[in-house]
Amino acid sequence: GLVGGGTVPVPGEISLAHQGVLFLDELGEYQRGVLEHLRQPMEDKQILISRTAEKLVFPADFLLIAATNPCRCGYYGDPGGRCRCTRTQVEQYQGRLTGPVLDRIDLHLYLEPIDYRSLTQGNGSGSETMREQVQLARKIQYERLLPAGLRLNHQMNYRQAEELIHMTDSAEKLMEKIYSGMRLNPRNMLRIKKVARTIADLSGKELVTEEHIAEAAGYRRKEDVL
Repeated sequence: GLVGGGTVPVPGEISLAHQGVLFLDELGEYQRGVLEHLRQPMEDKQILISRTAEKLVFPADFLLIAATNPCRCGYYGDPGGRCRCTRTQVEQYQGRLTGPVLDRIDLHLYLEPIDYRSLTQGNGSGSETMREQVQLARKIQYERLLPAGLRLNHQMNYRQAEELIHMTDSAEKLMEKIYSGMRLNPRNMLRIKKVARTIADLSGKELVTEEHIAEAAGYRRKEDVL
């Protein structure tokens, strides 16, 4: 149902979400084998369905948004100590989300319990304000990337990113330090650079600074938490 197929191959949810958003709730409840099938389409933006007599390619360029609990009961890491899962149960639950799959998700956000006052005061930006910021950032990206035949930062490959993402000297040094310290591979580094470029665009900055790199790296997977 997710990747498509069948006796007469039909598109799955990842193809039905082409050029849109695919939201997977309770990701930790998915079978590990199913999640592994996401690796190729997340990288290639298409899914190959092979049958004895033919091979079919369906489009799968989607924005993946996923949510999951840290354990089966949902309370692992809660400061109130409500989790009743054993360490083995936590590891088995989280083990369904393998490194290769998580590496393809650019932003990892860990949500902490929120107190009543913070919840009710509503001091964050409104949807209309955020919409305007996103529209402006997309316009900046389009104008920068149009000569390369691209529209958005996530479409850049390694060579294009080297040519089109301009960083300050301090940002370059921090990127080098993070690359070694976090033991990144080139794909991880590319993703951090593209996220940093997007953060800079949202701020209306021409150059990617040390602060943008630090924020982008902070969204990567944290082994000591996950």
